[in-house]
This record gives sequence, C-alpha cells and structure tokens, in this order.
Amino acid sequence: MSKLVLLATYWNEDEWIERSLKQIDNIKPDFSIICDGCFDESRVNKSDDGTREAISDFCSKQSNRLMFSAIRGSRLTSLFKLLIFGLKKKFSLAYIYWVVRHCVFTDKYRLNQAVTFNKMLEHCINKFGDDFWFMTYDADQFYSDEFIYGYREAINSSCGYKLLIAKEMTFNNGFDQYNDHYEKRNWNNLPHKHMKNSVILPTRDIKIASLFKLKFYANTVKTFDFGHYFHYKFRVDSGRADESYKVGDRKQPSSERMKDTLTFKGCHPKVIREFMRK
Repeated sequence: MSKLVLLATYWNEDEWIERSLKQIDNIKPDFSIICDGCFDESRVNKSDDGTREAISDFCSKQSNRLMFSAIRGSRLTSLFKLLIFGLKKKFSLAYIYWVVRHCVFTDKYRLNQAVTFNKMLEHCINKFGDDFWFMTYDADQFYSDEFIYGYREAINSSCGYKLLIAKEMTFNNGFDQYNDHYEKRNWNNLPHKHMKNSVILPTRDIKIASLFKLKFYANTVKTFDFGHYFHYKFRVDSGRADESYKVGDRKQPSSERMKDTLTFKGCHPKVIREFMRK
C-alpha cells in the first residue's frame, strides 16, 4: 500500500485554517508536516492571528503529524542546502547549474520556500525511504470530493501512475464565480510519486534530474486526471489579501489572468459546503 505524505505551508491563514485542517483530516495522509512561518525575512517567522496555535493543536492530536517552521537563511546557505539535498539523491550537472542560477537570481523568499520543502521532504525520506508519494499543500486550495475519496485507488493502481493531475478552478471574488486559466499548472499541489532523482526547485517546480538535464516531472511520467480542484484566492479581510502580495517578489495577478470569469454551477467540496452553512 503506497503511502502519501502531505507538506503544508501556512502564514496568517485564520480565514481558511479551520477548513484546511479539516480537509487534511479528510484526506488522511500517512504523514503530514505542517509548516507555520513566513519565507520573507522582513517578517516575523510565525503567524500572529491564531494560525500557529491551530496547527500546534492539530499536530498534538496524532503522532503522524509534525509541526515545522519556515527555514530562512542567506543565499550561500540556500545554495549549500539545496546542493547537498539534491546531489545526495542524484549527481546532476544540470541540477548544480540551476541551483547556482536560482541562488544568484531568484528572490530569497522563493529560495527559502524551496529549502523548506526540501527539508520537509528529506524528513519523509528518512522516515519512509524512497517509496512514498508526496504533495505540497496550501491553505486556500481544496480538492474535489472525488479526489478525497478516490486518490488512494489511483496511487495504488497497477497502471503505473506517478502523478495525479487536475485543472484549477480559481475563485477570485467569492464562491459564485471562477476562471479556469489563472493557474496553468495542472500538477500544482497534487500527489507525485517520489523518485530517487526527483527534486524541488523554486517555485515548487518538481523536476527529474539526469546528469545533463532537468526535465519537468509532469512531462515525463504517466498521469491520472481527477478533473478539477478549487482555489479560493479571496479574503473577507482585504488587508490580509493585500499583505500576501507584499512578501518576497510576489505581485498582484495581471488582468489577463483574471479575465473571462464564469458563473459556477457545480458543487463545492463537502468541507467548504459545511462551513458555508455555518
């Protein structure tokens, strides 16, 4: 039976944290590492709106949950940590090149995020060896009920799937309208089969390393399509929404990504419906 580990990152997510942790309960991963903190070194490295306390309480209730803090450091420290982690998995000249390039040119916010994810992944490797699936996870991303109840069958299938994919439905202004082209990555925050030569680079780019090449994981493996998932990018607290675009090099989405809004006529995930009734 294949194991799934979930690698979550949160920072001041009081509007979504209860629903998000409830969804983790529903997914029932074999192991969860839940990080609280901010990858931007100009901010305090912890939530101050109750998110941290909610995570701590959640993790204290089961032994297969671990609370983590965002890892932050200099560019040189990031270079060292990313190289050590990746080259222990697979010696790759291409990986060395891209890590050096990122550590010179990429914003430190994104470097800190990559180091943190790799450190969480390393913990899982030490615990389970190389035979497991992993998924990164955000507070405001929710999965269809079909995914919640069916992903185990997919990752344990004899068909050789190594990645579950789904198209994002992005809700920017409430639960009633969405667009389907905001996020083009149909593998974002979805289960990947861990492989000895799979690595995570900024920003959550999961690649497969060989000596001279890095290939996008999603372009090289057999996939199972779960249809769609839900990303709720709006906040009742507009100040918190604005704050999320003031860390690192994050920018407000372009108007091109926000256009062509559609009326939502489907069914939101059960965990969202339950909270909408409150």
